[in-house]
Amino acid sequence: MKRLAWAVYVLSVCAVLNGTASGQAIFERHYGGERYDAGNDVLEIPGGGFLLIGTTRSVSDDTTDAWVISTDALGNPLWTNTYGGSGFDSGISLLPASDGGYILTLATNSFSDSYDIRLIKIEASGAVDWAKTYGGARSDYVHDMAPTADGGYVVIAHTVSFGMGGLDFYLLKVAQNGDSLWSRTYGGVGWDWGGSVQQTMDGGFILAGDTKSFGDERGDVFLVKTDASGDTLWTKTYGQPDNPDRALCVVQTADGGFLLACESIGGPSAIGAEGLISLIIKTDAMGGEQWSTVLHGSNLSSPANALELENGDYLVVGDVFRGEEQGLDAYATRLAGDGSLVSEWFYGGSKSDRFNAVQQTADGGFVFVGMTDSYAPDMDTQVYLVKTDADGNVTEIHDDFAEVRPRTVRLMGNYPNPFNPTTTVRFELSHAMHVTLTVHDLYGREIQLLLDGKLHDPGSHRIAFDATALPSGVYFYSLIAGGQLQTRKMLLLR
Repeated sequence: MKRLAWAVYVLSVCAVLNGTASGQAIFERHYGGERYDAGNDVLEIPGGGFLLIGTTRSVSDDTTDAWVISTDALGNPLWTNTYGGSGFDSGISLLPASDGGYILTLATNSFSDSYDIRLIKIEASGAVDWAKTYGGARSDYVHDMAPTADGGYVVIAHTVSFGMGGLDFYLLKVAQNGDSLWSRTYGGVGWDWGGSVQQTMDGGFILAGDTKSFGDERGDVFLVKTDASGDTLWTKTYGQPDNPDRALCVVQTADGGFLLACESIGGPSAIGAEGLISLIIKTDAMGGEQWSTVLHGSNLSSPANALELENGDYLVVGDVFRGEEQGLDAYATRLAGDGSLVSEWFYGGSKSDRFNAVQQTADGGFVFVGMTDSYAPDMDTQVYLVKTDADGNVTEIHDDFAEVRPRTVRLMGNYPNPFNPTTTVRFELSHAMHVTLTVHDLYGREIQLLLDGKLHDPGSHRIAFDATALPSGVYFYSLIAGGQLQTRKMLLLR
C-alpha cells in the first residue's frame, strides 16, 4: 500500500447543502494526475461521504495500481491509498464489510505470470487487514463482486485456467475472512465471458455476460441461474439477430425477474455505420423476455451499470456519442417499469466522459463515478465523481484549475471508426521520444505490434492498421511513450 501524492480538481463546488429545494448536496469533481485514472465503483459511506475505487497510472513507479479515494459529503478528499504490486492492478469493485471496513476486488498480474483475482480487506482508514489471491495457472480476470446472505462474497470472472476451454464464466464463493469455499465454471467449447453477478431472493445466483458457445456464433447475451451451491438451474440467451451482444450488468428486480444492461453492435448509427448501442432487456423470474429497448436512438452508446429504484423505475448509466461538438457524454437514463423512457440526463464536456457505476444516496439523489477526458486539463482521463439531486440536477461547471501542464503525448481517435478493414491511428509528440504502439483484443491479448519502441520525431504521426485477418469486434490500441500509457477503443465491422 502506497500513500499518494496527487491532485483534486474542482469542477464546481457550489455543493451547498441547501443548493436544491430538497436540500440535497450536488457537485461534480474529478481526481487524478497526468496519466490514466478512472473510477469503477462507488459507495455512500457512514457520515454521508463516499468511497471510490478505480485504477491509476498517475502514481507509482511505472505500474498500474488500484486506487481508493475516501471523500466527505461534498467530494472533498479525506484520504487516498493505492493497492497493488509490481505489475498491473486494477480496482474493480468494493463492498462494505460487517465490521465497518470494506472489501476491495482487484484484477492483478502482480503476483503471477497471468491475471488473478485479488480480494483485499481494509479498515475504514484504508489500512489493510488481509489480502488474498485466487486463480489458476492461466488467466482469470475478475469483473464483479456481490455480497451474500451469509456475510461472505461471490465473485465472477472469465477464466482460461478452468472450464471447457477458450473462456468460461468463473464463479468463486468466499467466506467473510476471504477463505475460498467453492468455485464453478459455466459455458461450452467456445468463448463465454462472465461479467456480472448477484445473489437472488431464493439464495441462488444470477450470472450474466456473453456466449459464443450457444446461440448466435457472433455472441449472444448469456444468463445463468444457479442454486445456492452454484449448480445450474437454467440458462438463456438473448440478442439481436446476427449481432454480437453482451450483458455488462444484471439486476434482480422486485418482481423476481431480471434487468440486463447490454452492449450490442447494431445500426445504422448516427455516424452512418453500425456501432455499439445500449440494449436493455427485462425478463421474468425464469428468464422469459418481457420487453427490450434500445437507448438513445441511432447514437453510439454503451451501458455500464444499472439499478432499480424504489418506485419501480430503472436507472442505466454509461456513455453515448452526441455529435462531434459534444463528443462522448456520460449518461443516466431513467426507464419506467415497462421500459418506456422517463428522462435522460447527460454529463461531461466536449471530449470523452463515461459513468461506470451509480448508487442512489440516502438523500434521494444519485452518485455516479467514472472517467473524464473533458475535465482533465490537457491530461489523460481522470476519475469523475458526480453527485446529483433526485432529478439529476448538478451544479454548473466552471473550468477553474489550479495548474495546467502541457501534454507531452497525445493519442487521438483512429479514423475511420468503425472501420473495415483498415484504419489510421494518430498521435502527437511534443518532443522526440521512443514509442511503442500495440493493438489488443477485449481479453488483453496482443494482436499486432505497430511500433516497437523506436525513436520518433516531435509532431503528428499517422500509423495504418490493417485488420483484414481479424473478425468483427471491439479492439484497443495502446501507446507507450514518455513514461505514459494511453489506450483507446476501435470497432471493426465486416
